[in-house]
Amino acid sequence: MRHQPPTPGISAADIERALDRLALSIRAFGPRGRQLLPLYSRLEDELATIRSADEVMAKVLARLERRDG
Repeated sequence: MRHQPPTPGISAADIERALDRLALSIRAFGPRGRQLLPLYSRLEDELATIRSADEVMAKVLARLERRDG
């Protein structure tokens, strides 16, 4: 499966909330909750992608700020 870029308009906070709700569901389903672990992993990957992009953007803006002073 090819990785898709994050959906525009979805924030890190949105994914954090989804992870919280999903964690509750995984616990509520007991042993069957393991079936949801791939989805949890996918959301964690998406969160890491968004955070990485945010870090790069912060570096870009800091560079421009130093240059333009």
